[in-house]
Amino acid sequence: MAVVVPARVPLARAAVAVGLLLAALGFWAVPTSAQAPAVFGPGYHSYLVAGQRGVAASSLETSQECPSATVVEGWTAWHFTLDAPAEMVSLDVAFTLEGTDVTVTDLTARTTAQWATFNPAEHFIATPGGRDAYVYTPWPGVLLDAASRNSPDSPGPVLVVDRTCGATPTASTTTAPTTTAPTTTAPTTTAPTTTAPTTGPSVTLIPALVITNSPPVSTSVLAVVITRSLATTGPSGSLYLTIAGGVLILAGLVSLRLSRTTAPSGPSR
Repeated sequence: MAVVVPARVPLARAAVAVGLLLAALGFWAVPTSAQAPAVFGPGYHSYLVAGQRGVAASSLETSQECPSATVVEGWTAWHFTLDAPAEMVSLDVAFTLEGTDVTVTDLTARTTAQWATFNPAEHFIATPGGRDAYVYTPWPGVLLDAASRNSPDSPGPVLVVDRTCGATPTASTTTAPTTTAPTTTAPTTTAPTTTAPTTGPSVTLIPALVITNSPPVSTSVLAVVITRSLATTGPSGSLYLTIAGGVLILAGLVSLRLSRTTAPSGPSR
């Protein structure tokens, strides 16, 4: 005599199979979602190696020295280099500083002999050559991404950040660049002829900082563009897959158990 299989058994088995598949996909997707996304799109010759997107300045600090001068005193220096022979014509870098996303674009090279014309919002220090770039930020922060246009202008070299300087402030280090703002001096109390700087070359930063927020506001500090973005909250897509898979597996197993409990017994003799 043929055994009658309840109609819900195939559905229960299918639910278990689909649940296992979703759970596996969710588990596999977790490492990928943890990697910081790229900031810069097509159009560059070199990009920061993907594994360094999201690296903190403090984790790269070494005992090696970085070029420094009065204009960047107390700032953090990031050393970028190309892993193949080429020179950086321009460099774009994205950071998170003090909880704000900061993108500095079109940085061009200055040498250590050109500190008098150096502006950290417009230049990087190229030393010992054009394949090396020192970028300066007022706070240590986190590196999100970097990209450069090179000479010769062909893709190939990869950008690497190999160390930082000044990520850990010392007692003698000042980390508040706003102390050099023009409003901190009173020009009416001192004759103009007596205000010439005696501590070395100084640079006036271009007041072109734009902060995009809701509602938009603007202020004047550095010639960079800052975009404030809210941190992602709530479960990731991979977590949803894992949860859905677990629910389907549980529902399928319960249905199979009920099917066995309510299955008709064989014919009586």
